[in-house]
Amino acid sequence: VRPGATAQAVDLPSLEKLDALLDQAISAEVDGAPSEVVENAEAQALRLLDTELSGRLPGFGTGDAQVEKREYTLKDLAENGIEAAKLLSPQDTTLDGVRQGLSIALAVGGAALIILLRLTFMDLVLFILAGTTGFLVDQLVNQGGLEFTILDTIGRAFNAEYRNRVAMHEAGHFLVAYLVGILPKAYTLSALDAVLRYKSPGVQAGCTFCDKAFQAEVATGTIKGKSLDRVVCVAVA
Repeated sequence: VRPGATAQAVDLPSLEKLDALLDQAISAEVDGAPSEVVENAEAQALRLLDTELSGRLPGFGTGDAQVEKREYTLKDLAENGIEAAKLLSPQDTTLDGVRQGLSIALAVGGAALIILLRLTFMDLVLFILAGTTGFLVDQLVNQGGLEFTILDTIGRAFNAEYRNRVAMHEAGHFLVAYLVGILPKAYTLSALDAVLRYKSPGVQAGCTFCDKAFQAEVATGTIKGKSLDRVVCVAVA
């Protein structure tokens, strides 16, 4: 409930409608539908918050800053090392160690396989060519999604600390976004979970948000201070 508002009973049918709209938005995004389709679904979801669900989501937007600050240009942000377009969709680089370990294991395993099977030079060339082709296809078609799914699954299987850290990290993003009034669109806690849910390895695991309004500000080259404050809070949570 926003400051000064009175709590009201949650309207279950309206919540179900909101969930359906958010699912429609994320599905359209995964399927590569025109951006207008995603924007329309998000706009309907946000409109629902201002009408049927107004004041009915406990805590939503209560952490939003009340004072509007000055506007920022993309040049201002770039000078401070901030890439605005990626604030709500950061890339995870914590699995670099797993990637290096897996690369070494594959190299050692490949060498052992060559010795045990006594592969010819041509067999070796075909083996390397097949592996390189598979890697390039994944990078081009899925933006490395299949590779990340394998790395994330291995990391979660052998490192409980990593698994728990990811869960707390995404919970922080979700909670802070909710409190500052940015509507979470969907979330997954692992790359494999994202693949199973969206049927595509090209989807980054984690939280996604209804952020088209912010992206529109980025496109104009000028970002409101209030908008920047909100997304920075979510990004660093």
